[in-house]
Amino acid sequence: RMSKIMKENVICSCKVCGSKDINEISKKLYSSPYLFKGKENWFSFRQCIVCGFVFLANPVNEEELINFYRNLGHLQGLNNLKLIDIQTRFIINNLDNNLQSVLDVGCSDYDFLRSFDASVKKYGNDVRVETERMKDDNVIYFSGKFEELNTNIKFELIAFRHILEHLVDLDAIFSKVDKVLIDNGFLYIEVPDLYFFKDVNVINSGFYFEHVNYFSIVSLTNILNKEGFDVIDISQNINPKESLQPYGVIRCIAKKRPKKERAVDFSPMNDCFLSKSIVDIHFKKITSLVSNIKTYILENKNKKIAIFGAGGNCIEAMNYMDSSMRESIVVYIDNDPKKNGLLLFGKPIIKPKELGDYEIDLIVIFSVVGSKDIKHQLRNLYADEYEIVEPFK
Repeated sequence: RMSKIMKENVICSCKVCGSKDINEISKKLYSSPYLFKGKENWFSFRQCIVCGFVFLANPVNEEELINFYRNLGHLQGLNNLKLIDIQTRFIINNLDNNLQSVLDVGCSDYDFLRSFDASVKKYGNDVRVETERMKDDNVIYFSGKFEELNTNIKFELIAFRHILEHLVDLDAIFSKVDKVLIDNGFLYIEVPDLYFFKDVNVINSGFYFEHVNYFSIVSLTNILNKEGFDVIDISQNINPKESLQPYGVIRCIAKKRPKKERAVDFSPMNDCFLSKSIVDIHFKKITSLVSNIKTYILENKNKKIAIFGAGGNCIEAMNYMDSSMRESIVVYIDNDPKKNGLLLFGKPIIKPKELGDYEIDLIVIFSVVGSKDIKHQLRNLYADEYEIVEPFK
C-alpha cells in the first residue's frame, strides 16, 4: 500500500538531548473509527542515535487526541486500589518529610488522591470536565491541559501516572512543573517500560498512536537530569494483574533542585544499542502474533465470525489484514456503551445482548486481561450456542 505518513508536525529532533541524528526504527499502519475519521495513517517511530530515546515522529493532532480521551475515557484500570496502594507506598517511602500537598495530573478520578492522609491538600487535573461522580469537597479540581494551568498554588508533589508517554511538548510540561512545584519538591512518574516490550504477547501493548514517548530507565533519568531533578528512586515493576494494564512500568520519584544548583551542561547517558535491540525483538514477536491471527482467520473463513473486544488489540490486528481477510467477520462486540453503534472496518460494534440478532458460528475474544470474564459472560447469555476461542489467552 501507499504510505500515508501524516506530514504535519513531524518531530525531527530528540526531545531529550536535542540531537537531529535520528533514525526511523519502524512504522505502523493504523486506522480507527475513533480517530482520523476512519482513514488510514502510517506512524513513524524513530530513535535518537546520541542518547537512544525512542519516540513517535508524527503524533496525532493534540486536540483530536484530547477529544478522543473525553469521548471514550482512558486508563480507568490505573485507578485500581491495589495498584494505588503500591504507588502511594512508593511515594511515601521516598519522601523526607510529611507531605503537605499533591497534584495528580490526568487524574481521571480521585481514588489516588484519597489514598493520602486527610491532612494532605489534594488537587486534581484532567482534560475532562469534572463529573458529578468525581466531585469531592476535599479535592480542588483544575479542568484543562496541565501546561495551561492557571493557579498561584505551589505544590509539594506532582504525580504523572501514565501521562508523560502521551504528551508531545515535554518542554512545555516541565516548564509548567518548574513554575508550580516548590524547590525541593517531588515528581512521581509512572510510565510504560520500553525494556518490557520484548516480553509483550499482545499486538497493541507497545507502539501505538496514543503514545508519543517511549521511556527506558536511561531516557527517563536523562530527561529528569536535564530538567533539574535528582532521581531519588527509579525501578522496573510489573503492575498487578487486577489492573487493566498488567505490564512492565518504570516507577520513579525525583526531587527538584533549586535553580542555583542546576548544572548548565547536560551530558546524556546512551542506551541506543539496547533500546534498538528490544524494539527489534518486539516487532518480530508482533509479526509472529499477527501471522498466527491471520492463519486462524483464513482457516475459519467459511464461518461467520464475531470479534469480542473492539479496542486497541483488535484494531491493530485488523490493520495488518486486508479487506478480503476481514470478509468473514460479521460483527464486533464490546461492553463499552460509547463504542456501540459505531462501525469498525465497515462492520457494526454491538452490545453482547444483541448478538442473537446476527447469524454467528464463532466468537473470537480479542481482549487480553478480561478474556476469562468475557467468556463467562457469553456462556451466561448463550450457554454453548457459540464456539468461543481465546487466541491471546
